[in-house]
Amino acid sequence: MAIRITMWIKFILRCIVASVIAAVYLINKQLLDFTAEKSGWALVFIIAFYVILMGELIVRFLPGKLKPIGMRKHLKAQYMPTQDFLNRNSELNEPERKKLKTANKRALIILILYLLLSGIWYTLYFLKIFGVPELVMVMMFYYVADLFCVHIYCPFRKIFLRHRCCTVCRIYNWDAWMLFSPMFIIIHPFSTSLSVLALIYSLTWEYMYFRHPERFLDTTNENLKCKNCKHHMCKSKLRVK
Repeated sequence: MAIRITMWIKFILRCIVASVIAAVYLINKQLLDFTAEKSGWALVFIIAFYVILMGELIVRFLPGKLKPIGMRKHLKAQYMPTQDFLNRNSELNEPERKKLKTANKRALIILILYLLLSGIWYTLYFLKIFGVPELVMVMMFYYVADLFCVHIYCPFRKIFLRHRCCTVCRIYNWDAWMLFSPMFIIIHPFSTSLSVLALIYSLTWEYMYFRHPERFLDTTNENLKCKNCKHHMCKSKLRVK
């Protein structure tokens, strides 16, 4: 229950932050251009915005019990081998290997589609149709959509991955690089530092996935089974068939 409450509070706070940024965009969008020289309250605003985003990224790397098991399952501390897996001398069986292969193919489709979408934003930016403020707004959309997927409805799960819930999600920690992807093409300490840290976080997830696939399956990791779930994030999702 504590995890669910924490995640809902986080979602609400993200909505507030995004709403403030949207209001600033409508009033004076140039305030969102962090590449332009700033002073006074404009500088304070950009620094505060950066601290919020960077703070969220840094917290991801820290251990904590108020985080869903889905985002921590790659860690050794969250792995408890099933008895069946131990009886097999910790060897993946053929159905499990096939399941991993299928998940990888579906994740690849999502990656390609997401990169194509990002390519649209990048093209608009290079054509000067979009500026830094517009890319910030795209990032804010992702900022809210990220937890919308966790709490309410996830098109990635329903359309592509078709897995049980977030707990066994193949791409749970991809959200970091996805969220900050609009910043990838802006060369500036603000955007570059966020982009690099986000990529490190998501690439760590990928490394652990291929290094320890047994941590990502509910047939090999006891902690991922429904009966052992302690936060039940799925209960807040829309029941869309």
